[in-house]
Amino acid sequence: MSDPSVFHKALRAASEDGQAEKVRRALLRHELDAAWPILKGHLPDGRENPTTLKNTLSGIKKLVTYAQEQGESLLTPSPGFAAGYLAAIAGHAPATQRVLLSRARALYHALRELGVVGPDFDPFGEVKGPDLRFRPGEDKSLYDEDEVARLVAHADDEERALVLLGADVGLTTGETARLTWEDIELSGDVLRVHGREILASERLTDALRTWANRSGGVLFARGSVFSLTDHAVRGRLFRLCRRANVTYKAWRSLRHRYAVRLWQETGDPQLVAAQLGFGTLEAVQPYMRLERVRRERAEEQEHQDP
Repeated sequence: MSDPSVFHKALRAASEDGQAEKVRRALLRHELDAAWPILKGHLPDGRENPTTLKNTLSGIKKLVTYAQEQGESLLTPSPGFAAGYLAAIAGHAPATQRVLLSRARALYHALRELGVVGPDFDPFGEVKGPDLRFRPGEDKSLYDEDEVARLVAHADDEERALVLLGADVGLTTGETARLTWEDIELSGDVLRVHGREILASERLTDALRTWANRSGGVLFARGSVFSLTDHAVRGRLFRLCRRANVTYKAWRSLRHRYAVRLWQETGDPQLVAAQLGFGTLEAVQPYMRLERVRRERAEEQEHQDP
């Protein structure tokens, strides 16, 4: 008589193989909802709480959306997949970035548990999140004028408009992705975003006119300026930096550049706050400190030069 435990083990193995195949097929199509009922039972410990599961699902959806937008396979991603995702979420606060990375790692933990990928497969194994000791507003990196010029020189018509919306008027990724042609007065060099009026540079206006002519914005004068998500905007900047041989910094570094330059040109914290959409003047102080430090360093360098 055969051992019933062997039969049960065989049934369980067949069931697990069927689950793994179902998850594999769903994720090859970037269909997370179809895979989630199985995946959630294989997440790391401590994710049984309904709220935690909901948050984990939300974070994993961001990764799946990114992979789909980039044409990446979640199961056989390219070598730069994890680094590209880190670049795409760089506009979030450091703590949020670390949470999103944790949820990406949770997905691959579940896939290893299910046997959908190999036992050592972990695209995010070598990726480190930002240092949480970073104090927002105290260490703002920014693109300098030479870097922006190189980005503009290597950009296509759409990318040129994207970059200059960050560098020359300080829009966030969300504001850029959701900008409509109705927000822009190309004849008057004015953008209206969330109730604030921003003066556009001549090169930005030229770039927007060029993109409008190419995309049909002039003809229709309505609808979205770009058909891009927040993640896609960051992804376009990341790829443009690589093409232009410019060290990648997050989208907010374009915005920081605009804020510093506006402070240099005007010395008016209220105007800087109004143009950037800050709710308080306190948000302008880091840019004032940054400009002061940069000026002091420049003066020290002048004294050191023979």
